[in-house]
Amino acid sequence: MKKILFPALLVLSMSAYSQSEKKNQQKIQDDIFTGLKPENPTPVVFNSEEELNNKKAFKIENIKNQIRENINDTAKVRLLRYEIWRFENAIVQDNKSNK
Repeated sequence: MKKILFPALLVLSMSAYSQSEKKNQQKIQDDIFTGLKPENPTPVVFNSEEELNNKKAFKIENIKNQIRENINDTAKVRLLRYEIWRFENAIVQDNKSNK
């Protein structure tokens, strides 16, 4: 009984550990594509709601592609994540206040 129980528990524990490692790696991979709030939190300003809707998703996806290309350069990745935050919090310029 002991000869069967010990290997079975060993296999179960190894299986659980290997799965948790994959989940942690996936979480780290997902976290690298989230925006970071910069020290100077200035969002991107668009001229119209239409421009914001047309460009925002494209710009964010483009920045994520740049992160994938520069994954080993932590300083550049940090700057790109700041840019993601700026686009995620983009606003439309209020033309009424300019007149």
